[in-house]
Amino acid sequence: MRYFGCNPKDRSLILLAASKESSKVVQLFMLPQGGLMIKLDLHGMRHEEAKRKVDRLANTYCNWDENEEAEIITGHSSSMRNMVIEVLQEYDIEHYVGGYLGVDTTYIKIY
Repeated sequence: MRYFGCNPKDRSLILLAASKESSKVVQLFMLPQGGLMIKLDLHGMRHEEAKRKVDRLANTYCNWDENEEAEIITGHSSSMRNMVIEVLQEYDIEHYVGGYLGVDTTYIKIY
């Protein structure tokens, strides 16, 4: 099942994809420069499933245009964060942990 909708608070587009394994929300935000910001929430997900989702996202990265970004929410799990970093490094994707200052380590940004 797929559901497309609009969040009236921040005007983001929402795609909800449900599967037998889990249902997670992927949010798509329109950036001021005209691109998209993809938010993938891995918080609370099993590591095997999370690795597949990050691998799928990284696999499509080569088709992104320069105005597209992604934010992968890992939560406080250092093993989840390390797994995401390993996948991104396999694909040679530039990223940083916790924003420009590296203060909030609960997410990883791809640019």
